Amino acid sequence: MPMTFTDDLDRDSLRTAVQRSLNYVRRLPPERRLPFAGQHITAERQRETLETFLRVLDQAPTAEAFNTTIHEQFDIVQAAGRKGQGDVLFTSYYEAYLAGSLLPTAEFTYPLYVRPPDLIDIDLARFRPDWSGERLRARLENGQVIPYFTRREIDFENKLNGRNLELVWLRDRVDGFFLHIQGSGTIHLPDGQLMRVNYAASNGHAYRSIGQFLIQQGRMSAQQVTMQSLQTYLRTHPEKQADIFSHNPRYIFFRQVREGPVGSLGLILVPGRSIATDPRLFPAAGLAFIQTQQPVLNDAHQVVGWKPLSRFVFNHDTGNAIKGPGRVDLFWGSGEAAEAAAGRIKHQGSLMFLVKRTAQSPKR
Repeated sequence: MPMTFTDDLDRDSLRTAVQRSLNYVRRLPPERRLPFAGQHITAERQRETLETFLRVLDQAPTAEAFNTTIHEQFDIVQAAGRKGQGDVLFTSYYEAYLAGSLLPTAEFTYPLYVRPPDLIDIDLARFRPDWSGERLRARLENGQVIPYFTRREIDFENKLNGRNLELVWLRDRVDGFFLHIQGSGTIHLPDGQLMRVNYAASNGHAYRSIGQFLIQQGRMSAQQVTMQSLQTYLRTHPEKQADIFSHNPRYIFFRQVREGPVGSLGLILVPGRSIATDPRLFPAAGLAFIQTQQPVLNDAHQVVGWKPLSRFVFNHDTGNAIKGPGRVDLFWGSGEAAEAAAGRIKHQGSLMFLVKRTAQSPKR
């Protein structure tokens, strides 16, 4: 029986997300090859996919007609998932709202840094064609290319002190660490102004989960680990912060932006519609459909239950922890409610990408 595509969000956000994907794809050379579930599609076919979907969205008079047309005009490819059975782990991220200051004070002691000028990018494809898409972040020391400073070296050995790289100051390392994880935030300054910050670069080290670290250490169980429980643990055990934070050597540098949050494609993310996947496997700006679970919050932003999530989404972002065919990170939005929801989503679900049918598409 053909799948029924039901969408639990509003049509305006869906149209906005389609249009942002189109804005990106139309800038690509038509012949550009994009990864698509083990194969490739061209940017031109991606553009045609999005334009066709927009027309169907505007012209289908009923939900039944919409579903029929989707099945008629699109190939639907399910992601293999983590075990090859379509099993995809969904997590979520958000734009943080934090207090901060442009100057260090007794209250605001933790800096966000801009990208250091000695951080260099190395495109390995320039050395070997089969390394296409592989990059290194590094620095030069005595004529040698070496890894850039780790989180321990930056935060606890003060390797960047005195270089005038501070963009803004936050209350503490806990706020800073989780802003590094989310990649974007709005900072409330003491004079009432708002400052939006966004990912600029990383130090090139691989992401390592502090949640997994605490599980392995026997300090928390897998069922206990949420973003909120990690924050509580870190703030009640300040003497352990250095070892816990240093477990994740990856470090994020920031830039100020006027609008945001901005994903890896340079597009402003759409709450509930933008996802991050592995760019080696799935097409940038691609159209997808997801099914998983979402929390139900009360007025105090507490989770009081769970309900199905089912909607069209667009591949607007990437994340260092989002690797393989079985991982999706869904951008939830901004503010306290988004933080409360996003920090608790860790559920199985399914991911399907849609692409416009061609004469070479499999017969049904």
